[in-house]
Amino acid sequence: VEVELTPVQPSNRVQFLQQGKVDALIANMEVTKERAEIFSYPPTPFEEIGGALITRKDSGIKTWNDVRGKPVCVSQGSNYTKPL
Repeated sequence: VEVELTPVQPSNRVQFLQQGKVDALIANMEVTKERAEIFSYPPTPFEEIGGALITRKDSGIKTWNDVRGKPVCVSQGSNYTKPL
């Protein structure tokens, strides 16, 4: 099978699929109720997991509650934007 790979960013990959610029996405993208209404997800052998919070060891952040009131960086379209 011939394949044409198209580089995408988290901020534009859904738009590329919707616009027909790509036929499929293979990405670390969580299945959500909203996305399932728009897209088809074939079953995968991967286990569903949550996101990771990555900080410097000296940040003082040990739990998700420690993030409250602090600036964070989240990819556009991330499922964690709303809860944060």
